[in-house]
Amino acid sequence: MSGKKKLSGPSDKALRELLIRYQCPTPFHAVRTRFLGQIASPKISVSPMKAVQDLWGGKMPEFEDEASVRGLIEGLVNGLWNRLTQHQSQRHPFHLTRMSPPVDALTFARYTRVRCEELDGFVDGLFGDDTAMDLPETAHQAMTVLGDVRDFMGGMSRFSGDDDLQDDIEVTSKKLVELSRIAEHELSALLISCVKARRDALDREQFH
Repeated sequence: MSGKKKLSGPSDKALRELLIRYQCPTPFHAVRTRFLGQIASPKISVSPMKAVQDLWGGKMPEFEDEASVRGLIEGLVNGLWNRLTQHQSQRHPFHLTRMSPPVDALTFARYTRVRCEELDGFVDGLFGDDTAMDLPETAHQAMTVLGDVRDFMGGMSRFSGDDDLQDDIEVTSKKLVELSRIAEHELSALLISCVKARRDALDREQFH
C-alpha cells in the first residue's frame, strides 16, 4: 500500500480549462512551477491566495457568481497548491510537464518553449518581488544548474526553424530530455533545501 496521501481537487485537465475560461495569461505548466517556487521560497510568510492573484497580474478576473470564485480558489489552492506541497519530500520528487521527445521543428519549438516557461515560472515564484535572495548552499548550487539549463533551452529554441535541425533532431531531442531530468532533480533538491532552511528559521524564532 502506498503511503502517499491522496488529495482531492479538480484534475489538471479541469484546471487548464478553468485558466483558459478566465483568460489567465500564465499557462498551466508555468502555474505549476510558479506555485512550486512560492512553496520553496525561504520567505516565512507565503500566501496561496496572493499567488493566485499574481497569475492575473495581481487582480482577480471577473466572475459570473460567487460559486465561480469558490470553484477557482478550490481548484488552484485546495487542489493544485496542496498537491504540490507533497513534493517537499524526497519520496515524492517533482516532475515537469510530460512531453514526448521532439521529432520535428514544430514539436522542438514547443518543447523548448514549455521548458523555458516552466523554469521562468519557478524563478518568478521563488523570488517574487525580490531581485536577490539568501539561499542555502545546496539551493544556490541548484539555481546555478537550473540557470544553465534555462539558457541552453532558450538558446536551442532559436534553432527550431533551422533547416539543419532535422538532421540532428534525434541527438538534440535526447539532450533536451536529459536536461529535463536534470532540471527536475535540481528543482526537487532546491525545494527540499529551502523548506528545511525555512523550518529551521521558524524553530529558531520559537526559542527566542
